[in-house]
Amino acid sequence: MKLIILAIDGVINQRTDSAITTAQQCLPFPDSLEAIAQLYRHGYRIIVVSNQPGIAAGLLTIQALNDIHDKLEQQLSLLGAQLEAVMFCPHAEDEHCDCRMPRPGLLLDLQQRMNKSLADVPMVVSTDAEYQAALAVNAAVVLIRDTMETVEDIEAETAVPVYSSLAAFTEHLLQEQ
Repeated sequence: MKLIILAIDGVINQRTDSAITTAQQCLPFPDSLEAIAQLYRHGYRIIVVSNQPGIAAGLLTIQALNDIHDKLEQQLSLLGAQLEAVMFCPHAEDEHCDCRMPRPGLLLDLQQRMNKSLADVPMVVSTDAEYQAALAVNAAVVLIRDTMETVEDIEAETAVPVYSSLAAFTEHLLQEQ
C-alpha cells in the first residue's frame, strides 16, 4: 500500500492571516488539487492531517470544518481523486493533548487505524509542529516552502528535502517511480 500524508495549510491550502472558518475562505493552491489527483492516479492513498485550534477557540464549528473538507473532496472528485481520510486535532495548544502536533498522537492513531507503520511514509508539511510530529513516527518528511520562516530554520539544520509546492514534490516523487 502506497500512503502519503499531507498537512493542509501551506501544503494544500493557501495560508491566511486569520483562521479559515468557512468553505468559501478555503483557497487551495492552484496546482495542489491536481497534484493530489496525480498521486491518487498513481495508487497513493492520501491522508490529510491538521491542527484545528479554531474549534477550541469557538471560531470554527465541526460542521464548518466538515463543510471545508466536503468542498475539498468535491473539488478532488471532479479530478477523479479522493482522500482516504482527514484527521484533525480540535484542541487548543494549552490543553496539552496528545493529538495536537508537534505531539505525534494524531499520527500514532493513524498508524493504528491503518495497521501500518508510518516509518518512511512521505509526510508533506509546512510548519515546525508538523515536522516534529512526522519525525516522532519516523515518517519521510518533506517540507513545502510557504510563508513560514520555520521552514528556513529546518532547512538550514537538516537534510530534509524542501520544495516550492506540493506539485513540485509530486512531480519529483512520480519521476522517481
